[in-house]
Amino acid sequence: MLYRAVSLMLLCAMVVSVNVGCASSSTRSYESYLTVQKVDYQHGDVKLQGVLAVNDYQGHWVTKPSPKHKRPAVLIIHEWWGLNEYAISRAKKLANENFIVFALDMYGQGKHSDNVEDAKAWSSEFYGKPLMAQRAQAGLDVLRKDPRVDPNNIYVIGYCFGGTAAVELAYSGADIKGAVSFHGTPAAPTPEQAAATKASLLILTGGSDPMFDAKARNTLAAGLEATDIDWSMIVYGHAKHSFTNPNSDKYNIPGVGYNKQADAQSWRAFHEFVNFPQTTNKHTHTKCVSVPTETD
Repeated sequence: MLYRAVSLMLLCAMVVSVNVGCASSSTRSYESYLTVQKVDYQHGDVKLQGVLAVNDYQGHWVTKPSPKHKRPAVLIIHEWWGLNEYAISRAKKLANENFIVFALDMYGQGKHSDNVEDAKAWSSEFYGKPLMAQRAQAGLDVLRKDPRVDPNNIYVIGYCFGGTAAVELAYSGADIKGAVSFHGTPAAPTPEQAAATKASLLILTGGSDPMFDAKARNTLAAGLEATDIDWSMIVYGHAKHSFTNPNSDKYNIPGVGYNKQADAQSWRAFHEFVNFPQTTNKHTHTKCVSVPTETD
């Protein structure tokens, strides 16, 4: 009897060992389910190319993507440099938090540059013109058509030039839940824009941003406060323009620079704004096949 009991204990230990080994060898990281693909679309005669980022893991800790469980979505509008790797990296980061993310293209064919003169020329075609909101709307239309997207839970975020565009899209009456400007330079809405705006606004800016100084911030705040728009603004002390971009220092532009603390704080502010918990959890998906054992 003692021999049989010991044998059974050893057998159980072996089975546990087999299962653990299987889990170890078959473990797949949550991030490995991330897919990033280029999407061609058009606005008028202009050919555009954005990037769609989605994590299709089916056992997510918040929701399971299925026809019955639509997912929140984020439209990203790039800096004046164009649709570069920075904007795409933010899309990947949000996709791994269970958002359906589309990083749109404002300039055409996904072009981007590190040259200030290029960026200035390209972005100048949009500032103060209806084209800014119209081009952003074309990207929003692409995102909204994705069958996994919850149409009532779409947010737009933008960086610098893109932050201004995100607010202008909201002013146009776009059917979005909220718009977030990271170190953008948005203007106050006209009465017509204020009446059309459905979205809540979050303005995240740096206290040392010469492109959106105290006077500009106060003008925007006064203009928004005179409307019925749901809005808030957070100013990060000592943060310069483009404070979320780790590459911003390399451009050697006065008043432009990365701020790690403001970057992290503004990222948390975004999550609080969308009422969606920020996560750093690591997810795994394991497939194990049971191995039958012979018994006496």
